Amino acid sequence: MKRLRLLILQLLVAVVIIGIWHVGSTVKIPAGIISQKAFFPLDPFFFSTPLAVFERTWRDFYTGVIWYHLGITLLETALAFVIGAAGGVLVGFWFARQQLIAAVFDPYVKMANALPRVVLAPI
Repeated sequence: MKRLRLLILQLLVAVVIIGIWHVGSTVKIPAGIISQKAFFPLDPFFFSTPLAVFERTWRDFYTGVIWYHLGITLLETALAFVIGAAGGVLVGFWFARQQLIAAVFDPYVKMANALPRVVLAPI
């Protein structure tokens, strides 16, 4: 019974989030309540409606066009991993062989390592 209750609560959270998304992207707040102009809480330029997103996703999978784009994304991800790993290994060997270089760059390497990975995502 606990698993069923947990599943229902998890689905309820998803429904509430999608509901907030839908209301925020379709209901316009009238002028004078918060600002001088009427506006959508979620600007349609940046946020589509959930229904439009699900329709587009369904169409892309149904027609098969999504597989091309997923393939490109997978290729770019693999190439980025290989380039980053190779660069990291080369710099690591360079630091291991050149103690002065390692000592000079040590605080910067530690600073970069202390950054949360999420901060680097937009780069």
